[in-house]
Amino acid sequence: MDGEEEDEQVIAEEVEAMKSVYENDCTILNSIPPHFHLSLKPRTADVSSHQFVEIVLEVHATPQYPKEPPSVAIVDCKGLDQHRQKHLLNHIQTKANELSPGLMLVALCEEAVEKLSDMNHPDGDCPLCLFPLVTEEHQSETLPF
Repeated sequence: MDGEEEDEQVIAEEVEAMKSVYENDCTILNSIPPHFHLSLKPRTADVSSHQFVEIVLEVHATPQYPKEPPSVAIVDCKGLDQHRQKHLLNHIQTKANELSPGLMLVALCEEAVEKLSDMNHPDGDCPLCLFPLVTEEHQSETLPF
């Protein structure tokens, strides 16, 4: 087995691990190079009434993966304005650059879930008092559920 076949085997195993970890939340569009959509929700012990944000993350690797990090994009979103979406994507892409070169798909997705959990609060102002629902200094605090 040459180096390229060995890389493809390792990448195929990583994609298989993604399917195992995320099951129905993961839609594999291409195995090699990896390209998939992943439905992500914050960690709230599966209490849907405590989930204020949700995304479908697209991860698209080039044929040079794992030597080059994959690109990430949000293809669908609930509860995050443009500013918070951009912040989340920048955070995930920075993590990808830190982990490069190397296999990173599961680690990137877990990083996205962690950051999404940190951002799990409603956006905007209270309709009654018109003050922000979550002040800027408290936006990075995880809610207690």
